[in-house]
Amino acid sequence: MENNGIGYDIFVTSDTMSKCQQKDEVQLFVYMSVKDDGISLFGFYDKAEKEMFLKLITVSGIGPKLASSVLSGISSTKLALAIASSDHATLNKIKGVGKKTAERIILELKDKITIGDNMVSNFDIDNISNMGDNVNDAIIALMSLGLTKEEAVKAVNKVQDKTQSAEAILTEALKRG
Repeated sequence: MENNGIGYDIFVTSDTMSKCQQKDEVQLFVYMSVKDDGISLFGFYDKAEKEMFLKLITVSGIGPKLASSVLSGISSTKLALAIASSDHATLNKIKGVGKKTAERIILELKDKITIGDNMVSNFDIDNISNMGDNVNDAIIALMSLGLTKEEAVKAVNKVQDKTQSAEAILTEALKRG
């Protein structure tokens, strides 16, 4: 990346890379990692992805490169959904994430996935809706992206087929919202 005549090497996720292609100018949210062996920059297309990255690097054993790799393997929305629903299988599919790392991510981040200014708790997850686990998971994922509970429920209520997977409900709610 070039800024004011100075070139920078910035590590980006595959999602950020695909969003930046075909654009002359982009704005990235950057994290600078300073270690004994050098300085590394990690860029993100949106704040939500950077916030998820910052949460990932708080997990013991996960550094910036692995966190960036995780977000290249799964979107921050799907990751939030997988963490909130304790979906080990989804996390295990990501390159570089084994069973123990997946368990550590869920254990250490489940209570840190934010819903507005509140934390997700099992009580919140169980009482959001009586419409089924997939609908609840989609609502939680929307809330982890910053929507209020009411906004998330409204967005999910616009989805015609609520028997789909949580990811499909979430995708359709985002399109219609």
